[in-house]
Amino acid sequence: VLAQRDVRPANWESPAYRWSAGDVVEENHGLLLIGPSDTPVHLAVSVYDAATGELLLVGGKTFLELGVIGGRPDG
Repeated sequence: VLAQRDVRPANWESPAYRWSAGDVVEENHGLLLIGPSDTPVHLAVSVYDAATGELLLVGGKTFLELGVIGGRPDG
């Protein structure tokens, strides 16, 4: 883990207990990478129960990979 940020949804203004099926809560977070890297950086998001610390499953996994940044194109 290179970076981690634990926050409640919508800057603490949209707790999950208020959500209904189909609701969309938009989040924006920044990540500053300094210089190129030959090592790929995998971006992922996890959601956990704040009361228990238990990671919730997304598609059977405890994270959702958003994409990869960097790395050599030839792998």
